[in-house]
Amino acid sequence: MTTLVCFINGLVGCTVFSQYSSKEYNDPSVESQSGDTKNPIVEANTKPVSSSQIVERLLQDAQRALTRDQLMTPPHNNAFDKYKAVLLFDKNNTEALLGIGKVVERYCELAQSSAAKGNFKQAKIFLSRAESIEPNLSQVLKTREFIARAQKNFTQLITLQNPTEKQSDHEIALSRKDLQKRSKELATELKTIAQQVRQSDQYLLIVTPTDADGRWVYQEMKKAVPGYRLRGDIRRGKIPKIVLQAPLP
Repeated sequence: MTTLVCFINGLVGCTVFSQYSSKEYNDPSVESQSGDTKNPIVEANTKPVSSSQIVERLLQDAQRALTRDQLMTPPHNNAFDKYKAVLLFDKNNTEALLGIGKVVERYCELAQSSAAKGNFKQAKIFLSRAESIEPNLSQVLKTREFIARAQKNFTQLITLQNPTEKQSDHEIALSRKDLQKRSKELATELKTIAQQVRQSDQYLLIVTPTDADGRWVYQEMKKAVPGYRLRGDIRRGKIPKIVLQAPLP
């Protein structure tokens, strides 16, 4: 119990969790030398801190840490640790369980954002932290796949930009399911491709099952590179993909 109290002390920042009350008084029957009866000393009550009060404080601190992106760092002053501390008091606390889910979700968002910028080392660090909490969560699995695709696409784009190598077309497969849902993950992936295409000035061939799908892909890419004219064409095909063609001489 002492260990738990010390742990919670560090998380919440309180110095005392002991539940006690103390009373100090003088016996009024004892008289002073002057014959006057001494006044009793005022009773000093220290109200015990209830577990519900500790939980409420932890949840408030956890929310603040989450807002500041203090997800698993710094030690003992982060959202994850505080939500876990709540579960020591109440293992079924809904707000704490949802909060831990939000930590995982935020790490996935940061990982995808880093991958979209080509910072794959940082992306994998964020992903590993999400995996350490919920390795089999669907959002974690999607993020892992997203980073792998983004890194593969990035490598292909770098190859096309290298004038010493023979230029050839490269195909980037698009998830049919994500395309139908107009998913945020696919939109982020298209943003990455568009930003790299701007650097290499490549020609695009967008292949999608419907014209509406093709227009959506093009618009999402165009939003990622304002002021730059994406050169390419849209064609219908059963398997959605983007064909990257070498810059025209």
